[in-house]
Amino acid sequence: MMHARTLVLAMSLVMWLPVRRQEEERARIEQALRAQRGNLTRAARSLGMSRNTLRTRMATLRVGAPRG
Repeated sequence: MMHARTLVLAMSLVMWLPVRRQEEERARIEQALRAQRGNLTRAARSLGMSRNTLRTRMATLRVGAPRG
């Protein structure tokens, strides 16, 4: 579960990121998750970020974990 403070910081990120950049980052995250078959640790590593950062960005950008 994400802490309330982390969620507030994550949501504030959405406020200043341009829409196009949000779309691009969402697409990169979704592609990395597909490539790594939903493994957050490996997807985060392939994106050059920590697993917790990936989880925060997924929440911010409303990216769901892939199913299947």
